[in-house]
Amino acid sequence: MKSCPRCTYPLEEITHKEVELDHCRRCGGTFLEPEGGSEVFGPFVDPAVWADSEIATDLGRWQLNCPTDGSALKVYRVEYGEDSVEVDLCPKCRGIWLDADEGVTLRDIVMDAGQDETTGLSVKDVRSGPVGYIFQLISQFPLEVWNPIHHRPRATIALIGVMVGVLMIQFAGGFGSFTDQFSLVPSQILSGRSLWTLLSSIFLHAGILHLVGNAYFLYVFGDNVEDYLGGRVYLALFFASGLAGGVLQVATQGDPQISIIGASGAVAGVMAAYLVIFPRVKIYQMFRIIRFRIRVAWFLLFWIGWNIVGAIIGGGDVAWMAHIGGFLGGALFAYPFRVRPLHRVLSGA
Repeated sequence: MKSCPRCTYPLEEITHKEVELDHCRRCGGTFLEPEGGSEVFGPFVDPAVWADSEIATDLGRWQLNCPTDGSALKVYRVEYGEDSVEVDLCPKCRGIWLDADEGVTLRDIVMDAGQDETTGLSVKDVRSGPVGYIFQLISQFPLEVWNPIHHRPRATIALIGVMVGVLMIQFAGGFGSFTDQFSLVPSQILSGRSLWTLLSSIFLHAGILHLVGNAYFLYVFGDNVEDYLGGRVYLALFFASGLAGGVLQVATQGDPQISIIGASGAVAGVMAAYLVIFPRVKIYQMFRIIRFRIRVAWFLLFWIGWNIVGAIIGGGDVAWMAHIGGFLGGALFAYPFRVRPLHRVLSGA
C-alpha cells in the first residue's frame, strides 16, 4: 500500500471525475498521476503549462518521496502577485503531490498569471493582435484572453452542428410548418400540450444572425465548461438551462400566442456555469473602437443586468425572461461543481 509522503498515513485509492488518485484522509493531501491534475482542476494545474515559465522557481529541495516509485520529489514555488504556493513534482513519473488546499491555489495563481501577457503563459495569437481587434470591432463579440482546454469540445460542436442542420431545414421549408410544429407556444404549454417543445424550440432560430450569435457564445464559453464538467454533465447543463429559460418565459410572457425559438436560454446557462467555474478569467471586450481587458465575472454580471433591464422595459422580439431563467438555472446547476479544495470534495464537506 502507498503511504502519504507528508504524514506516512496509508493513501486511499479514489476515482474522482474518472481519474484515479491517491488521497490521504489524515492530512488531506493528494497524489495525481500525469494528466490527472488537468482532469481534476483543469489545464492550469498541468506542470507542462507552468514549470518552465517565469512564475515557477525550482527550489531544489527534495524532502518528500513519490508514493508511486519512491523518487525524491522536486519542489517548485509558483507565484504571481502576492500569491504563492509550493508544489512537489516527481522527476521520474511526472506525478504531482498537492497538499490539502494547494490544487485550488495553484489553479488560481496560474489562471491569474495567464491573463497577464507579460508572464509568457498565454501564447500570442490572432485574438491579441490586429485580426482579433478587427473581428471585435465588427462583431462586438468578446474574446477570451487565455483559458486553455484539455479535450476537444465534442458536445459543443455537436450541438452547434444540430442547430445548423435544423436551420437549413427551416430555410428549406420557408420557416413554415416545420418551425411552427417545433416552436414553443406558451398557450400550448399552459394547457398541458406539446410539452416537448420546451426542448425542441432550443434548436430553432429566426435566421442566420440569430444562430451565429448563439453558436459563437456557446463555443466561446461552452468549450471550457464542457472540458471541466465532461460531456454528459455539460449536456445536462445545456438542456436544464434551456428548460429553465423556457419555463420562465412561458410563465411571464404577456401574449401566450407568440411562439418562442432559439438556444439563448440554454446558452445563457452555459455562460452562468462559466462564471461559476472560471470567474477569474479575463476577456477582450470592445467599447466602440476601444479594446480593453475585463474579468469575465464583470462582463457576465453586466450582461445579466442588461437582460433584467430589458425584461422590465420590454419591447423588441427578445425573450428576456428566457435569458434570465436560463442564466439562473445554469448557475444553480453548476454551483455544486464549482472548484473547491480536493480534500473537501472527497470528504463530502
